Amino acid sequence: MEDDRIFQPVEQLLGPDSIWFGSEGNVTKRAVHKWHSDRKCWRKEEEEDVSYRRLKIMLYLDPVTKNTGCLRIIPGSHQMPFHQELGAQEMDPQSMPFGALGEDLPCYPLESNPGDVVLFNQCLFHSVFGGWEGRRIIALKFAAKPTTDRDLNALYNTSSIFYSRSKVFRPHQNFLNSKRPRIRGMVENLAALGAKI
Repeated sequence: MEDDRIFQPVEQLLGPDSIWFGSEGNVTKRAVHKWHSDRKCWRKEEEEDVSYRRLKIMLYLDPVTKNTGCLRIIPGSHQMPFHQELGAQEMDPQSMPFGALGEDLPCYPLESNPGDVVLFNQCLFHSVFGGWEGRRIIALKFAAKPTTDRDLNALYNTSSIFYSRSKVFRPHQNFLNSKRPRIRGMVENLAALGAKI
């Protein structure tokens, strides 16, 4: 996460005080991941949540193409009102959102090889089709420094089955005590922010 190829784009997109709020290492068992956004900002209570910037970085450890499990995205789907219009559709592989099968929806495939870095806004609609069991993926999650109570609540609500709410504001001691300033800087204010919730 401190490598220039990751750190510098994160800083450019989220600002110099960006924060790290988790990572995942996955060996997938699914060939298909339905169309979805990681942040469900179309829900009425979260409509303004789309403005709080959260970024996900994917590192695929196997070559992936459009037809063999690469990430597919719908450009512009992280912005209102397009985001809300997509959220109103039933975006699953067996449904026919906009009259098309999920794998046939117009999209942009982010094909990649090991060593590539894929970055996307967590409100962006994305999917995977044609994958295989055993695809290896590392995901890193970053966010802009929260500046409002709404931002702070949005960060708190970024929990998932992989990373609970309480852990967002309690980074591991190895990060907090790191001798590397970049790593320490991404996590050192999380406990203080968590105390405000």
